[in-house]
Amino acid sequence: MKKVKLSIGMIVKNEEKHLRNCLMHLKPLMDKVESELIIADTGSADNTVAIAREFTKNVLEIEWNNDFSEARNHTLRVAKGEWFMFVDADEYLENIGDMVEFFKFGEYKNYDAASIERRDYDAAGKNYEIIPLIRLCKITPELEFRGAVHEEFNIADGKFIRLRTYAKHYGYASNDDPDLFMRKLLRNLAILESEYEKDPANLSCIRMIAASHMSLFQRDKAKEYIDKGISLIKHDSKNDFFHVFYKLLCEFYFTGASPEMRQKAIDTVNEYLEILNEPSYASIDIYVVKGMAHYNSEEDEDAAEAFMEAYKLLLANERGELKNSEIFVTGYSRYALKNGETPLISHIIECYKQLGGFDFAFDEIILNQNKPLELITPFFDAYIENTFKRLRQLHPGLNESNIANMPALYGIVYHLGTFDACLKEKNVKDAIYHLKAAMALDPGVAHLIQPRYEALTKI
Repeated sequence: MKKVKLSIGMIVKNEEKHLRNCLMHLKPLMDKVESELIIADTGSADNTVAIAREFTKNVLEIEWNNDFSEARNHTLRVAKGEWFMFVDADEYLENIGDMVEFFKFGEYKNYDAASIERRDYDAAGKNYEIIPLIRLCKITPELEFRGAVHEEFNIADGKFIRLRTYAKHYGYASNDDPDLFMRKLLRNLAILESEYEKDPANLSCIRMIAASHMSLFQRDKAKEYIDKGISLIKHDSKNDFFHVFYKLLCEFYFTGASPEMRQKAIDTVNEYLEILNEPSYASIDIYVVKGMAHYNSEEDEDAAEAFMEAYKLLLANERGELKNSEIFVTGYSRYALKNGETPLISHIIECYKQLGGFDFAFDEIILNQNKPLELITPFFDAYIENTFKRLRQLHPGLNESNIANMPALYGIVYHLGTFDACLKEKNVKDAIYHLKAAMALDPGVAHLIQPRYEALTKI
């Protein structure tokens, strides 16, 4: 009998609407990876248990005590796998190939935990927000879930990996029940407040209460709990929650929307940086808040600098040079690199464009040796796209479809762009040279601009 590599645990209650679809999405993974499925029901009154038993013999019926960790630990205690993954009934796993390879080729043996993306869909079920979450972990005797709400593994350090697998989450997507999100939020907040009464020093609980009040637009209450968290960590930058609460405080001020609040956000970031012994992974999002505050105040140079610092930290993390133990508390940054891309790149380019247009951005990003080399390719893509739009106005009919030699596109755009610049300076000789050079790179371009070339040579 093959050893179980992956135990998949779920807790459910009255989930007949989603459960079958959820389990059908798990089946391809379970067919390719030695795995088991454990489902704990906490008191369903519908067809949930019957559906669960169609897919697994490991169905537990347990008592619900207003504690999600307690319920999940029931599934963890009976798990036989080397690793454990938890999934909710309203989540549908997609793009499993990455996870299959992770287990099939033994890569999992080199790590302690792994994350996937959760895509939280809105009430209409169309738009979503991406939330990176650590959902897989190596099983050890000490492993357990913690937190009565928004439960998580009790791991504090280790080596982790970000998988490209993602889960579509429809927990808040319901046109039939527009109040669903609010009911879940209030339910969770009540549990969290009860936990806080038992342990007023529980930093994880305080963080989630503060975040809940922010979601409810109860800013005074949110600030109260943020301040409680900061007073408990006492500026200890070695405490992972130091980053959590300063990030919350920065975001609190930034979302205040007024110029005064934006300045408080910037001042809070600077205070955080002064206390910090060395940059860490959580500093990425805090630099982003600073960048956004400057940008919204039309302070583009300062915004570009803050976004650039965040981007440099992302690159340092990719190289393994950055302290990142707090990821187990904060989760991955929403600006994390995916196949070399991040929204930060467009933020940086936009700032430089605001300062002096694409030509200024070109000088700052391409010609400045202090800028990361990784910025060059995405900037060139944006530069080419922008220049190409401008050139289409000057050369009707010019587009990607009639350029046979796409690798020559950069050269074509360069020569046509320089040609236009030469014309503005009435430098006909050089204009003709660059027009001829562009024609030589591609027959489609030659056909389009031959008449203009002939007209110029007659001047």
